[in-house]
Amino acid sequence: MLLVPLFNGKNILLQFFVILLFWVPLIFLNIGIEAPSGINPIYDLMYRWIAPFPQIYRWVFLLFAFGNTLLLNWISTHYQLISRGNYHLFYLLPLFTFSYASSLNISPALISMPFLLYGLFKIFNLGNLEKAQFELSSIAIILALYSMAYWVMLSSFLLLALALLMFRPFKYREWMIILVSFSIPYFYLFTGYFVADQLQTQWNEFTQFKFGLAVPFTANLFQTVFYAVVVLSTILIMIFLGGKLRKKLIKIRISISFIILLILFNSLLLFIANTHTYSHSYLILSFITLLMSIYINEQKKNYFFEALIIWAIAFQLYQAYHWLHA
Repeated sequence: MLLVPLFNGKNILLQFFVILLFWVPLIFLNIGIEAPSGINPIYDLMYRWIAPFPQIYRWVFLLFAFGNTLLLNWISTHYQLISRGNYHLFYLLPLFTFSYASSLNISPALISMPFLLYGLFKIFNLGNLEKAQFELSSIAIILALYSMAYWVMLSSFLLLALALLMFRPFKYREWMIILVSFSIPYFYLFTGYFVADQLQTQWNEFTQFKFGLAVPFTANLFQTVFYAVVVLSTILIMIFLGGKLRKKLIKIRISISFIILLILFNSLLLFIANTHTYSHSYLILSFITLLMSIYINEQKKNYFFEALIIWAIAFQLYQAYHWLHA
């Protein structure tokens, strides 16, 4: 197997073909689209455009899935979280993130991810700015739009507040800026609902949503063990990186710490996501695979991680066999 040494090397052509092996099979799988629930005006709009044309589902799915991976990898190299030429994320993300049938859907989490990544790109730069009022305002508006594509992330305002605490010294004006800026898109949204006499309808739709946790895989021993191994591996990687952070530059240390908090924050949101649990897992697993890429960047020779990848590939083959004989 030895994927880690291969991607630590300089054989770009072979790496490209291996990446294709992980992405091309997605073209031949059945891709669905998640029905809207809650208040997701941006996703609702895209749903109305895409839903009537099932023949384009797989291409829209691949566009967003691969595009999000590309953006995540670019942000990581731009801020030196991983070294340039580190392409581990391009096989880790499809291997772990699309590891169950319900993840193969166009969903609010998938469609909204570019907003989060653009906001993350700007957040990581906050520590380099002397005056960040305009930047904070734009981040707040971006994250507000993000929550309009995926309403569960209305709580992304808390993420922005956390970022402000980590990346900036306390300035009460900056806190007022993010509060006002985050509210602006919602002011226009609810004004539009009011003018169109849709305010009560939208509120009723939101209040009918049942909060809770829907487990994103069936009660299968192999699947349960697989995800237990992923959770345990993530905890071990966090502990390992925690020890390594002391040797990093301050801005890199803060950025990696923020990614760890982002994973923990999104994990807590699983308990309110309910019907979005399947798609919300995509957010968590995407950043877990980023953490894995950072780990490989620090610990290039690791038999534990090779064993984890072999286990993940075995699980995918098991899933493929199960789907083909379902």
